[in-house]
Amino acid sequence: MTVGTALMAIYGFTALLGMGVGSSVNAAYPVAQALVTPEEISDSVGFTSVAQSFGITFFLAVAGSIFQNTAVKNVSPLLSEYSVQQIRSLAAGTYSTEYQTLPEAARASVVAAIVASIKNVWYLLLAASAACFILSLFLGRNKLFA
Repeated sequence: MTVGTALMAIYGFTALLGMGVGSSVNAAYPVAQALVTPEEISDSVGFTSVAQSFGITFFLAVAGSIFQNTAVKNVSPLLSEYSVQQIRSLAAGTYSTEYQTLPEAARASVVAAIVASIKNVWYLLLAASAACFILSLFLGRNKLFA
């Protein structure tokens, strides 16, 4: 995950990121089941599911906040006459009403500012994946099935 995120400047590495996420997300279920008694398996699966759902929701909320806030920060100097709400609508994409009414000269700079805002979301993912990698070094190295 860390390598795929760090190399995000090249779109093809999204597949590498997906492989890292896919291999680590599902690993929690069999490991959790192997570490508990048979009576606790359903509890461990439920807990793992809730924890993963919470993590996804939390990081989506943080990523959305980072994107929206940096988009407003990056676009505001370019369009000082626009309100914050109009700038947030611009960040929704090129199909928004605000984008369609922008003068041609302003469109390229606004798109560049929004793309710069998207990059900040990848920094969050890079930090999270690096933290997971570092913390994985401290996990126990035990055989689950002898």
